[in-house]
Amino acid sequence: EAKDDNPKMAAGVLFYAPDTKKYGAALRSAKCDSPHTYGPVGGSGKGNETPKQACCRETDEEIKFKLNPKKLTKLDSSTKGDFTYHTFLYKLNKQTDMNDINLNDENDDFVWFDINNPPKPLHPGFAKTLEKNKERLENLSYE
Repeated sequence: EAKDDNPKMAAGVLFYAPDTKKYGAALRSAKCDSPHTYGPVGGSGKGNETPKQACCRETDEEIKFKLNPKKLTKLDSSTKGDFTYHTFLYKLNKQTDMNDINLNDENDDFVWFDINNPPKPLHPGFAKTLEKNKERLENLSYE
């Protein structure tokens, strides 16, 4: 890990494709904590990045996808001790906008799922976030 990582903050993104009403998540590789679980694309903040900046940089590093920070909406944040994880929601125009992503070694796969049938096993923190925000995420599917 880089020395300038900010151990107090990390951020990730849950993708949403309104045309298919599916959500997108990544399968974490063996080199990550909670390996072989599905969760948002993201990671630790560096220096004095904001959560949105960290989310954008990490998404570009991990899957070669450029997020528009203006389209990131806060879904959830959870704090444990002095560490806070921020989860953002990113609404695509359509699912095929992500056809050209390119995963680095931190993720083994990227999947699309129905909110009522998430991939297993979920990252424990992500499972809590989905559960806590299920109604909001289900309602998105009806917009």
